Amino acid sequence: MPGRGRRIVRVLPARRGWAPAAAIAMAALAAALAGLPGARAAPADDLAALLNEARRQPQRCGERTLPPAPALARRDALERAEGDDAAALRRALGAAGFPAARVQVFTASGPRDAARVLALLRGDAGTCAALADPELTAVGVRQQGTRWRIVLAQPLLAADLGDWRQAGRQVLALANAARATPRRCGGEPMAAAPPLRWNEALGTAALAHSADMARRRYFEHRSPEGAAVDERARRAGYDWRRVGENIAFGTGSARHTVQGWIDSPGHCRNLMDPAFAEMGAAYALSPGSDAAIYWTQVFGTAR
Repeated sequence: MPGRGRRIVRVLPARRGWAPAAAIAMAALAAALAGLPGARAAPADDLAALLNEARRQPQRCGERTLPPAPALARRDALERAEGDDAAALRRALGAAGFPAARVQVFTASGPRDAARVLALLRGDAGTCAALADPELTAVGVRQQGTRWRIVLAQPLLAADLGDWRQAGRQVLALANAARATPRRCGGEPMAAAPPLRWNEALGTAALAHSADMARRRYFEHRSPEGAAVDERARRAGYDWRRVGENIAFGTGSARHTVQGWIDSPGHCRNLMDPAFAEMGAAYALSPGSDAAIYWTQVFGTAR
Protein backbone atom coordinates (compact mmCIF):
# COMPACT_ATOMS: atom_id res chain seq x y z
CA MET A 1 0.00 0.00 0.00
CA PRO A 2 1.40 3.46 -0.89
CA GLY A 3 2.11 5.72 2.07
CA ARG A 4 3.80 3.40 4.52
CA GLY A 5 2.79 4.11 8.09
CA ARG A 6 -0.46 5.84 7.18
CA ARG A 7 -3.62 4.31 8.53
CA ILE A 8 -7.33 4.90 9.02
CA VAL A 9 -9.44 3.50 11.83
CA ARG A 10 -13.25 3.37 11.69
CA VAL A 11 -15.79 2.50 14.33
CA LEU A 12 -16.18 -0.73 12.35
CA PRO A 13 -13.15 -2.51 10.85
CA ALA A 14 -12.07 -0.94 7.58
CA ARG A 15 -9.71 -1.75 4.75
CA ARG A 16 -6.67 0.44 4.22
CA GLY A 17 -6.29 2.01 0.84
CA TRP A 18 -5.53 5.02 -1.28
CA ALA A 19 -7.35 6.49 -4.27
CA PRO A 20 -4.53 8.06 -6.35
CA ALA A 21 -6.83 10.02 -8.68
CA ALA A 22 -8.79 11.40 -5.74
CA ALA A 23 -5.53 12.26 -3.99
CA ILE A 24 -4.35 14.29 -6.99
CA ALA A 25 -7.68 16.13 -7.23
CA MET A 26 -7.74 16.87 -3.50
CA ALA A 27 -4.13 18.01 -3.52
CA ALA A 28 -4.93 20.43 -6.35
CA LEU A 29 -7.86 21.82 -4.40
CA ALA A 30 -5.73 22.17 -1.28
CA ALA A 31 -3.15 24.07 -3.30
CA ALA A 32 -5.87 26.40 -4.58
CA LEU A 33 -7.08 26.98 -1.04
CA ALA A 34 -3.56 27.78 0.04
CA GLY A 35 -3.35 30.49 -2.60
CA LEU A 36 -6.38 32.41 -1.34
CA PRO A 37 -5.71 35.80 0.27
CA GLY A 38 -5.48 36.01 4.04
CA ALA A 39 -3.97 33.79 6.69
CA ARG A 40 -3.36 30.13 5.90
CA ALA A 41 -6.16 27.92 7.20
CA ALA A 42 -5.37 25.32 9.82
CA PRO A 43 -5.19 21.72 8.55
CA ALA A 44 -8.48 20.88 10.32
CA ASP A 45 -10.15 23.79 8.52
CA ASP A 46 -8.73 22.55 5.23
CA LEU A 47 -10.16 19.10 5.78
CA ALA A 48 -13.63 20.44 6.60
CA ALA A 49 -13.52 22.55 3.43
CA LEU A 50 -12.38 19.58 1.34
CA LEU A 51 -15.16 17.40 2.74
CA ASN A 52 -17.74 19.97 1.70
CA GLU A 53 -16.16 20.40 -1.72
CA ALA A 54 -16.45 16.65 -2.24
CA ARG A 55 -20.10 16.60 -1.05
CA ARG A 56 -21.08 19.25 -3.59
CA GLN A 57 -20.71 16.76 -6.44
CA PRO A 58 -21.56 13.08 -7.09
CA GLN A 59 -19.06 10.76 -5.41
CA ARG A 60 -17.87 7.38 -6.57
CA CYS A 61 -17.69 5.05 -3.56
CA GLY A 62 -16.69 1.53 -4.51
CA GLU A 63 -19.28 0.29 -6.99
CA ARG A 64 -21.75 3.09 -6.26
CA THR A 65 -22.07 6.68 -7.38
CA LEU A 66 -23.66 8.73 -4.62
CA PRO A 67 -25.54 11.98 -5.24
CA PRO A 68 -24.42 15.35 -3.89
CA ALA A 69 -25.11 15.95 -0.20
CA PRO A 70 -25.77 19.08 1.90
CA ALA A 71 -22.78 20.93 3.26
CA LEU A 72 -21.47 19.91 6.67
CA ALA A 73 -21.71 22.51 9.43
CA ARG A 74 -18.67 22.83 11.70
CA ARG A 75 -19.66 22.28 15.33
CA ASP A 76 -17.24 22.91 18.18
CA ALA A 77 -19.02 20.31 20.32
CA LEU A 78 -18.02 17.59 17.86
CA GLU A 79 -14.38 18.66 18.01
CA ARG A 80 -14.26 18.85 21.82
CA ALA A 81 -16.33 15.79 22.77
CA GLU A 82 -14.41 12.90 24.28
CA GLY A 83 -15.28 9.24 23.81
CA ASP A 84 -13.76 5.98 22.66
CA ASP A 85 -16.65 5.02 20.40
CA ALA A 86 -19.78 6.44 18.79
CA ALA A 87 -22.04 5.59 21.76
CA ALA A 88 -19.75 7.34 24.24
CA LEU A 89 -19.52 10.34 21.94
CA ARG A 90 -23.31 10.52 21.69
CA ARG A 91 -23.55 10.68 25.46
CA ALA A 92 -20.84 13.33 25.67
CA LEU A 93 -22.51 15.40 22.96
CA GLY A 94 -25.87 15.20 24.73
CA ALA A 95 -24.26 16.41 27.95
CA ALA A 96 -22.70 19.27 25.98
CA GLY A 97 -26.08 20.37 24.60
CA PHE A 98 -25.81 18.77 21.16
CA PRO A 99 -28.05 15.67 21.17
CA ALA A 100 -27.24 13.49 18.16
CA ALA A 101 -29.38 10.82 16.54
CA ARG A 102 -26.32 9.18 14.98
CA VAL A 103 -22.56 9.62 15.14
CA GLN A 104 -19.77 8.32 12.87
CA VAL A 105 -16.17 8.54 14.03
CA PHE A 106 -13.02 8.12 11.92
CA THR A 107 -9.40 8.42 12.95
CA ALA A 108 -6.35 8.46 10.72
CA SER A 109 -2.63 8.74 11.29
CA GLY A 110 0.30 9.33 8.99
CA PRO A 111 -0.68 12.15 6.61
CA ARG A 112 0.20 15.70 7.56
CA ASP A 113 -2.08 17.50 5.09
CA ALA A 114 -5.85 17.44 4.66
CA ALA A 115 -5.89 16.34 1.02
CA ARG A 116 -4.02 13.13 1.82
CA VAL A 117 -6.30 12.42 4.78
CA LEU A 118 -9.41 12.78 2.61
CA ALA A 119 -7.92 10.58 -0.07
CA LEU A 120 -7.21 7.93 2.58
CA LEU A 121 -10.76 8.16 3.93
CA ARG A 122 -12.33 7.94 0.50
CA GLY A 123 -10.20 4.95 -0.39
CA ASP A 124 -12.50 2.77 1.72
CA ALA A 125 -15.99 2.38 0.19
CA GLY A 126 -17.82 2.30 3.54
CA THR A 127 -16.05 5.38 4.87
CA CYS A 128 -16.56 7.15 1.55
CA ALA A 129 -20.31 6.47 1.74
CA ALA A 130 -20.48 7.81 5.32
CA LEU A 131 -18.72 11.01 4.26
CA ALA A 132 -21.42 11.47 1.59
CA ASP A 133 -24.39 10.57 3.84
CA PRO A 134 -26.95 13.39 3.47
CA GLU A 135 -28.33 12.77 6.99
CA LEU A 136 -24.94 13.46 8.57
CA THR A 137 -24.90 17.25 8.47
CA ALA A 138 -22.47 18.29 11.22
CA VAL A 139 -18.71 17.77 11.43
CA GLY A 140 -15.90 18.25 13.90
CA VAL A 141 -12.25 17.79 12.97
CA ARG A 142 -9.42 17.43 15.48
CA GLN A 143 -5.80 17.32 14.31
CA GLN A 144 -2.59 16.92 16.30
CA GLY A 145 0.45 16.49 14.10
CA THR A 146 -0.18 13.42 11.99
CA ARG A 147 -3.14 12.17 14.04
CA TRP A 148 -6.64 13.09 12.94
CA ARG A 149 -10.15 12.51 14.28
CA ILE A 150 -13.21 13.26 12.18
CA VAL A 151 -16.67 13.13 13.79
CA LEU A 152 -19.81 13.31 11.64
CA ALA A 153 -23.21 13.60 13.30
CA GLN A 154 -26.88 13.68 12.50
CA PRO A 155 -28.44 16.21 14.90
CA LEU A 156 -31.27 14.67 16.87
CA LEU A 157 -33.56 17.69 16.93
CA ALA A 158 -35.32 18.77 13.75
CA ALA A 159 -34.56 22.35 12.75
CA ASP A 160 -38.24 23.33 13.01
CA LEU A 161 -38.95 21.57 16.32
CA GLY A 162 -39.24 24.72 18.44
CA ASP A 163 -40.26 24.69 22.09
CA TRP A 164 -42.58 22.11 23.59
CA ARG A 165 -45.76 24.01 22.69
CA GLN A 166 -44.69 24.49 19.09
CA ALA A 167 -43.78 20.80 18.86
CA GLY A 168 -47.07 19.87 20.53
CA ARG A 169 -49.00 21.83 17.91
CA GLN A 170 -47.08 19.99 15.21
CA VAL A 171 -48.12 16.69 16.83
CA LEU A 172 -51.74 17.93 16.84
CA ALA A 173 -51.66 18.75 13.13
CA LEU A 174 -50.07 15.41 12.25
CA ALA A 175 -52.49 13.49 14.47
CA ASN A 176 -55.46 15.20 12.85
CA ALA A 177 -54.09 14.45 9.39
CA ALA A 178 -53.87 10.78 10.41
CA ARG A 179 -57.39 10.79 11.89
CA ALA A 180 -58.82 12.16 8.63
CA THR A 181 -58.10 8.87 6.85
CA PRO A 182 -59.39 5.37 7.66
CA ARG A 183 -56.55 3.00 8.53
CA ARG A 184 -55.71 -0.29 10.15
CA CYS A 185 -54.12 -0.24 13.59
CA GLY A 186 -52.46 -3.62 13.62
CA GLY A 187 -55.27 -5.94 12.55
CA GLU A 188 -58.09 -3.60 13.60
CA PRO A 189 -59.75 -1.36 11.00
CA MET A 190 -60.28 2.18 12.27
CA ALA A 191 -62.64 4.65 10.65
CA ALA A 192 -61.74 8.28 10.11
CA ALA A 193 -62.28 10.33 13.27
CA PRO A 194 -63.13 13.99 13.95
CA PRO A 195 -60.17 16.33 14.49
CA LEU A 196 -58.80 16.88 17.98
CA ARG A 197 -58.57 20.30 19.63
CA TRP A 198 -55.53 21.58 21.51
CA ASN A 199 -55.99 21.72 25.28
CA GLU A 200 -53.45 23.59 27.37
CA ALA A 201 -54.07 21.55 30.53
CA LEU A 202 -53.44 18.30 28.62
CA GLY A 203 -50.29 19.88 27.19
CA THR A 204 -49.15 20.71 30.72
CA ALA A 205 -49.82 17.11 31.81
CA ALA A 206 -47.83 15.85 28.80
CA LEU A 207 -44.91 18.15 29.62
CA ALA A 208 -44.88 17.03 33.25
CA HIS A 209 -44.56 13.36 32.29
CA SER A 210 -41.98 13.96 29.54
CA ALA A 211 -39.88 16.06 31.91
CA ASP A 212 -40.12 13.46 34.69
CA MET A 213 -39.08 10.61 32.36
CA ALA A 214 -36.21 12.73 31.01
CA ARG A 215 -34.98 13.72 34.46
CA ARG A 216 -35.18 10.26 36.02
CA ARG A 217 -34.49 8.32 32.82
CA TYR A 218 -37.33 5.84 32.79
CA PHE A 219 -39.86 5.04 30.06
CA GLU A 220 -43.23 3.99 31.45
CA HIS A 221 -46.80 5.27 31.56
CA ARG A 222 -46.62 5.11 35.34
CA SER A 223 -44.09 7.10 37.33
CA PRO A 224 -41.88 5.25 39.83
CA GLU A 225 -44.42 6.30 42.48
CA GLY A 226 -47.27 4.79 40.46
CA ALA A 227 -48.91 7.98 39.12
CA ALA A 228 -50.63 7.50 35.75
CA VAL A 229 -52.11 9.78 33.11
CA ASP A 230 -55.46 10.15 34.90
CA GLU A 231 -53.78 11.64 37.96
CA ARG A 232 -51.44 13.85 35.92
CA ALA A 233 -54.40 15.26 33.95
CA ARG A 234 -56.26 16.09 37.17
CA ARG A 235 -53.17 17.77 38.64
CA ALA A 236 -53.01 19.93 35.51
CA GLY A 237 -56.63 21.00 36.03
CA TYR A 238 -58.35 18.81 33.45
CA ASP A 239 -61.69 17.35 34.64
CA TRP A 240 -61.82 14.34 32.38
CA ARG A 241 -64.50 11.88 31.43
CA ARG A 242 -62.07 9.88 29.29
CA VAL A 243 -58.29 10.12 29.11
CA GLY A 244 -55.43 8.29 27.34
CA GLU A 245 -51.72 8.62 26.63
CA ASN A 246 -49.01 7.83 24.09
CA ILE A 247 -45.30 8.03 24.93
CA ALA A 248 -42.13 7.77 22.84
CA PHE A 249 -38.40 8.42 23.11
CA GLY A 250 -35.40 8.96 20.88
CA THR A 251 -37.09 10.71 17.93
CA GLY A 252 -36.13 14.32 17.27
CA SER A 253 -39.09 15.46 15.16
CA ALA A 254 -42.85 15.53 15.59
CA ARG A 255 -43.25 13.80 12.23
CA HIS A 256 -41.12 10.78 13.16
CA THR A 257 -42.75 10.57 16.58
CA VAL A 258 -46.30 10.53 15.23
CA GLN A 259 -45.34 8.05 12.52
CA GLY A 260 -43.96 5.76 15.20
CA TRP A 261 -47.28 5.91 17.03
CA ILE A 262 -49.19 5.20 13.82
CA ASP A 263 -47.00 2.15 13.22
CA SER A 264 -47.67 0.78 16.74
CA PRO A 265 -51.14 -0.84 17.03
CA GLY A 266 -51.94 0.30 20.59
CA HIS A 267 -50.71 3.85 20.08
CA CYS A 268 -52.48 3.98 16.73
CA ARG A 269 -55.81 3.01 18.34
CA ASN A 270 -55.42 5.84 20.85
CA LEU A 271 -54.64 8.29 18.07
CA MET A 272 -57.66 7.19 15.99
CA ASP A 273 -60.13 6.85 18.88
CA PRO A 274 -63.22 8.95 18.02
CA ALA A 275 -64.13 9.16 21.72
CA PHE A 276 -61.24 11.56 22.33
CA ALA A 277 -61.97 15.23 21.58
CA GLU A 278 -58.85 17.05 22.80
CA MET A 279 -55.12 16.53 23.20
CA GLY A 280 -51.87 18.07 24.36
CA ALA A 281 -48.32 16.96 23.65
CA ALA A 282 -44.81 17.90 24.72
CA TYR A 283 -41.20 16.73 24.66
CA ALA A 284 -38.36 17.06 27.15
CA LEU A 285 -34.64 16.54 26.66
CA SER A 286 -32.46 14.21 28.74
CA PRO A 287 -28.87 15.42 28.18
CA GLY A 288 -26.29 12.66 28.20
CA SER A 289 -28.78 9.77 28.19
CA ASP A 290 -29.09 7.25 25.37
CA ALA A 291 -32.78 8.14 24.90
CA ALA A 292 -31.95 11.88 24.67
CA ILE A 293 -35.57 13.02 24.23
CA TYR A 294 -38.94 11.88 25.63
CA TRP A 295 -42.40 12.58 24.20
CA THR A 296 -45.87 12.39 25.73
CA GLN A 297 -49.23 12.82 24.00
CA VAL A 298 -52.29 13.05 26.26
CA PHE A 299 -55.81 12.60 24.92
CA GLY A 300 -58.96 13.59 26.73
CA THR A 301 -62.67 14.23 26.71
CA ALA A 302 -63.87 16.64 29.40
CA ARG A 303 -66.87 16.12 31.63
